[in-house]
Amino acid sequence: MLRALPILWCVAASPFLISGWLPTGNLFTWASLLILPLFYLARRQFDALGLMAAMAFILVAYVPAVSLAMIGDTRPTAIALIALPWLALLEVGVRRINAAVVPVQNHGNRFDVLTIAVLLGSAALWTLSLEDPTKGSSIFFTLYAVSLCHLERLARGGTYRLAGLALFAAGVLFYTLFIFDTYGRLLLGALTASPLLIMMMHQRWRPGPVLVGLFVPPLIALTQWVRSSEFSNVGIRDSSIASASQLSVGLIERMDLLVVRWSQFFEQLVFFYLSWIPRALWSDKPLGLGLTIVDELTGRQGVSDSHSLAPGIVGEALWLFGPYMLVGLIISLILFWSVSFVIRIAMRNSSAAMAVHFALIPTLLWGGTASYSARAWAMILPMIIYGWILYFVTARQGAAR
Repeated sequence: MLRALPILWCVAASPFLISGWLPTGNLFTWASLLILPLFYLARRQFDALGLMAAMAFILVAYVPAVSLAMIGDTRPTAIALIALPWLALLEVGVRRINAAVVPVQNHGNRFDVLTIAVLLGSAALWTLSLEDPTKGSSIFFTLYAVSLCHLERLARGGTYRLAGLALFAAGVLFYTLFIFDTYGRLLLGALTASPLLIMMMHQRWRPGPVLVGLFVPPLIALTQWVRSSEFSNVGIRDSSIASASQLSVGLIERMDLLVVRWSQFFEQLVFFYLSWIPRALWSDKPLGLGLTIVDELTGRQGVSDSHSLAPGIVGEALWLFGPYMLVGLIISLILFWSVSFVIRIAMRNSSAAMAVHFALIPTLLWGGTASYSARAWAMILPMIIYGWILYFVTARQGAAR
């Protein structure tokens, strides 16, 4: 895959060297859109990391580019061309950090199945006890994440893997019925993908590009139907699926807005690593960039105080670094790689935390580093703490023997 990337990307990008940075619609643009999927045919099978990178590109970059081109707006094609090598570098960096799972000897059993059932059942009962169940999402995510640690034990060789997956399917169904409110579709996808990625890491199941190609169109249609009860190219333009691409294009066209914003960059850097601290304990905690962009770009007339715009990786780099967008893209890669490093150091043999990390790649590409960090730490930190508790308990039991 990586050997074919430079050739495929150059072929796909060549029309832009001829027709300009933002083409207005021509044969070269359509040629680029047709060539881009060949990138994913360059590999025979996907591992967990490659699968989520492919899904992120198709969902967040490629589908919006094709859909908007069909109604006359070919400019988001440039965003897809930027996202393609960026995701490839993301994969390279994570593998360099050695994200491979190291098998250990402890295997799951009925205790792990029972623990998963108790944790997810407790999350459901606690959520239903609230007057507004949607307010219980934080506790639900915490218990869901901790449950993934026990699913990992089952995946490593337990005899109750299907029972564990069935419990997580029930957990996702509960979230969909009682917490999900048509927003947070990528988060719902991450909750669904995480247990499946854990199984992929241990069961040596590798889907091919054809399976991904067949699965994505129905998924896009489903997400559109959930939001607007219809599926169309115009619907994609008007919904949040294409918002990151549209915002990035809008910033490119507003050159007067493309300046380096150092203060906001450092605020976002702090937010990335400390977003898990409750605002009740830190009243001056920086805001996510999506909120800041609404305040400074469009204003809040007619929208709520919590309304935000997803800048995406490209839009975030443009907003913070202006003409030095490439620097912003590199920094966003480093931030994502750093989380892989934290997981490797804090949970050396854990595939559960890495699965959550990978499952949120679409959120990273669509929402930017702020959206990713807020969701990632909410699940990864409880897993790290719980993992260390299990480690010390197991070590003491071993010493007692």
